[in-house]
Amino acid sequence: TVGFGDISPVTPEGRLVVSLSIILGVTIIPVQLGNLAEAFMLDQRQMKSESGESYIMTSSSICNGCGAEPHRIDAKFCWSCGEPMAKSKSSNRKKKL
Repeated sequence: TVGFGDISPVTPEGRLVVSLSIILGVTIIPVQLGNLAEAFMLDQRQMKSESGESYIMTSSSICNGCGAEPHRIDAKFCWSCGEPMAKSKSSNRKKKL
C-alpha cells in the first residue's frame, strides 16, 4: 500500500516501483549507520595514534555541581551534570581506555 492503505499500486510497473522503493529505503539506513560507525572508529584511532599511546590523561578534579570525578584534562564541562569545570592545578594521572 501507499500512504494510509487506501491507495495501492495496481499495475505491475507500479508494484515494481513501490517494491524497489521499499528495498532501497530499507538498505539506505544501515549503510549510513555503518558509515557513521566507521568514521567514529577512524577518529578514535587517529586520536590514539596522535598521542602515541592508548591512554586518556585524566585529572583528579571534582565537579563543583555534582561531585563526579575524574575528568579529562581537556574537559570544559562535567561529564555527569554538564556544569562548567573550574580550571585547577591538580595532579595528573593516566587512565587506561
